[in-house]
Amino acid sequence: MIRKLLKKLGWNDSDKKPEEYTEKPTYGNISQSLKKNEEPVKVNPPTNTKTYVNNSQSANESKEPTKVNHSDDTYNDLRENEWKSENVKKRQINVFVSSTFKDMQAERDELVKRIFPQLRKLCEERGVTWGEVDLRWGITDEQKAEGKVLPICLAEIEHCRPYFIGILGERYGWVDDKIPQAVIEQYEWLNEYKGKSVTELEILHGVLRNPKMADHAFFYFRDPSYLNSITENERNNYIEAPTDEDIQEYGPKEAERRAEEKKNKLLELKKSIRNSGFPVSNNYTNPKVLGELVLRNLSKVINGLYPESEKLDPLEQARFEHESFAESRFNIYIERKGYFDRLDAHVKDDGMPLVVVGDSGSGKSALLANWVKKYQENGADKPFLLVHYIGATPDSVDWVSMLRRIMSELKRHFDIRQDIPDKPDELNAAFANWLHMAAARGRMVLIIDALNQLEDHDGALELFWLQEMIPPNVRLIVSSLPGRSLDELMKRRWSILEVKPLDVQERQKLIVDYLGQYHKNMSVPMIGHVASYSQTSNPLYLRALLEEIRLHGDHDTLPQRIDFYLSTSNAADLYDKILERYEQDYDRDRKNLVTDTFSYLWAARKGLSEIELREMLGSNGDPLPGALWSPLYLAAEKSLVNRYGLLSFSHDYLRTAVKKRYLETEGEEQDLHLLLADYFEKRELSKRKVEELPWQLGKAKSWNMLADLLIDPSFFEMAWNSNQFDVRGYWVLIEDNSELSMVQVYKPIIDSPSQYNPEFVFTISQLFYQVGYLSESFSLSQYLIGKAKKLGNKNILQMTLLNHANILYLWGDFESAMKLYKEVESICTEIENKESLAMSIGNQANILYTQGNLESSMNLLKEQEKIVRELGNKNDLQNCLLNQSNILYSRGELEEAMNLLKEQEMISKELGSKDNLQLSLGNQANILYSMGNLDGAMTLHKEEERICRDFSNKEGLQRSLGNQALIFKDQGDFDSAINLHKEEERLCREMGYKYSLQMSLANQALILVAKGDLSTAMKLFKEQESICREIGSEEYLRESLRRQSLILFA
Repeated sequence: MIRKLLKKLGWNDSDKKPEEYTEKPTYGNISQSLKKNEEPVKVNPPTNTKTYVNNSQSANESKEPTKVNHSDDTYNDLRENEWKSENVKKRQINVFVSSTFKDMQAERDELVKRIFPQLRKLCEERGVTWGEVDLRWGITDEQKAEGKVLPICLAEIEHCRPYFIGILGERYGWVDDKIPQAVIEQYEWLNEYKGKSVTELEILHGVLRNPKMADHAFFYFRDPSYLNSITENERNNYIEAPTDEDIQEYGPKEAERRAEEKKNKLLELKKSIRNSGFPVSNNYTNPKVLGELVLRNLSKVINGLYPESEKLDPLEQARFEHESFAESRFNIYIERKGYFDRLDAHVKDDGMPLVVVGDSGSGKSALLANWVKKYQENGADKPFLLVHYIGATPDSVDWVSMLRRIMSELKRHFDIRQDIPDKPDELNAAFANWLHMAAARGRMVLIIDALNQLEDHDGALELFWLQEMIPPNVRLIVSSLPGRSLDELMKRRWSILEVKPLDVQERQKLIVDYLGQYHKNMSVPMIGHVASYSQTSNPLYLRALLEEIRLHGDHDTLPQRIDFYLSTSNAADLYDKILERYEQDYDRDRKNLVTDTFSYLWAARKGLSEIELREMLGSNGDPLPGALWSPLYLAAEKSLVNRYGLLSFSHDYLRTAVKKRYLETEGEEQDLHLLLADYFEKRELSKRKVEELPWQLGKAKSWNMLADLLIDPSFFEMAWNSNQFDVRGYWVLIEDNSELSMVQVYKPIIDSPSQYNPEFVFTISQLFYQVGYLSESFSLSQYLIGKAKKLGNKNILQMTLLNHANILYLWGDFESAMKLYKEVESICTEIENKESLAMSIGNQANILYTQGNLESSMNLLKEQEKIVRELGNKNDLQNCLLNQSNILYSRGELEEAMNLLKEQEMISKELGSKDNLQLSLGNQANILYSMGNLDGAMTLHKEEERICRDFSNKEGLQRSLGNQALIFKDQGDFDSAINLHKEEERLCREMGYKYSLQMSLANQALILVAKGDLSTAMKLFKEQESICREIGSEEYLRESLRRQSLILFA
């Protein structure tokens, strides 16, 4: 009986998928981002349509949207400025403060607590990292006794060049009579200045012996009359007078002579400074006046180097940062000619791209950096060379910033007259075309180093942004560690160059050369001993070991120390030993200094500036004294990388060692992230706060705090404009890990949108739409349409109307959606917006298709295709091809449909469009299903499902699950089929997808009939009937009624 009933219901036992049961494949466009002078591109439902807000203008403005062209503002009209020195390009100001100590405490308090915070804020407003180094505070008697003060001071002066402040009163300062010989060997000029105070040596090294410090060094002499305000008990701290220590050691007469000698040396020092031509402010009367002078002088420096009205050249800035990164790899490189020859040959031929592989620390970046240096030195008339070192700057690890930088370089060099898109979808779609345009204009070499270090969002590590077919004129070289990026590269079968470990001779040469730069050496047997260990074949391991060797001061115990380090088998374990040594050397004056410093760096998202670290490491509201910070920083400097003033680990080995040594449990990690979150929460709203605070809260699993942060309009707007993918990702984390929901948190905006800035309302509406909360997006969109009509702004109006129509379509209200699409068509024809016109026509075609009017639908799609081909818009072209294939599929023209899908798949891969790729895979799977190839169909559906889950594409996911359920049903696996349909149903109800919901219910009902549960099946058919009446789907309504009658009379 059941078998006969199933046959009547439309259940087909053959391998062919029954039309009645089949959910028609739904095709649609993925939205593009805003072009610089246009409204957002709209999309064809019923797929995962998205809307984009024009952030250049809020909805309450009546004028046309302001032109937003970050590519022009950021990278075009690049200007050369003479004042852009290397230090300017680094966008970092570190000021060294030199003075005597006891008599200058009030001055230092004024600067540190009142003046430097103002200068730091000014720098942050200009995108500059501020830092100050004051080494007198925190110097211990033990450090003085061990001769550590002077070398630390001199090293920090070099670190701060060219910024220097010298403050002098009536004291000459402490004279170090026992400068270590090692320091004199490093700074030979000290031989000429024996008997000078540390303060004078700082001034000599920082300024007087370096005329390039002009305009960046400032001196301030205190008015001697200031002594009149000092009590008699304190006065000896402010003048050169015999000290109790000198009297006890030398006797009263000699102590008096020494004091007088210091007075004379101070007078000579001041005279030398005045005669030097460097700026001197004489006779400041008190610390407050000093502060005003310093604020005025350094503000002038900042305004001169980074004027508010002067937009810096980020393209050149980025280029400089990448060149600096490369230079850090030049030091003591062991050239391996065979590798250079291979790279030379690759540049000359026209074959596949080249992939450089090798273990972490094997020297891939060093190989590429040194090959580039040699390549550029060997004559002119070379192809254009562009190198991007992922990890060289904070922005370099973001695929969007990387593509924008590469395209900006191409624009300048090849005079490409097109604009660089602002938004990720458009940028990704354009990148493939730009490579072809560049290749048509000339040959070029493009190197992208360390693909595995890309930030793991938007599928960047799967290289969706990098098309497989690279123009032959673009000689592409990439490098990667094992992982998802390399897995993808291996699938492409590109050429491989493996960087192998150092052989013994190469290790020995590296040992000699590395120590030689510090005028050190080891015996031949000891060199052979070190080189004999297999772990030293890794250049990074060997360099870290040699750095420890050169710092070890006791030559007699050196062999034991070397073996101590060589007992480790890999670089991560070696760094564990190095951290242990740091603790022994630098934890004495500040408990857990090493633990806290490296833990904070481990927990930071983008890295931390020195001042950020010192503030977190300090106490009682004061930053950690520079005298305690500098020794550790200078020791670890070679294992850190400084990007725009932010410090982070230069490789994963140190990161691994830090986690293993200091963060044993997940709870400890969360506490650490909360600590950093607390620090950034107290900061004023800035890019740094947006980068770090929500990320830290997410890592700490503080979902309530993260949700509270994302409801703050000012913070949300800055975060959304900075990276909307981050915002969406935070909400995925919140909803997956807590009882909070986006709708719950944003309910005040839904209930009272007029109380908020329209731009903020639009952005929240966009967020709702992108993640599938259509009812909430619809409500806000309705409010915005009224606002746009009131303003009379047709650009904003057509944008909001189209987004509104998309939601109506997804809800099955085709009549209302069609009216809005027609209105959009009329507006776009009037304002000559061809791109939006094409989208409106395509959306109308979708409705006609759904209503069964295939011929009219195909005619509109052909019209759309003509427009988008004319515009050269490959992204919209692939969407149009998807929709045309849908009609061919419905007609049973499977081969023709498959041909269009293959073309569309090629375009989606070329453009890196993961959303459209999953659509293509799903639709191809449907065709294979219809052809009886169930295994092939399931394979494609599984890949479709993976992409949808990775990108939180709920609409695509429900479609994929439903189609997989069909395959399980045909294979007789009813339980698996019903489980997938249940998840499909849940997603449809959650998103309000009534059209798909009614089909899911029908599909479940058919399976229940097959299992003999007619009562439950009837309930599902009844609900389907109700939905079909609501959405006006006559075709499915008739089928539902027919099936119900068959069950009733079975």
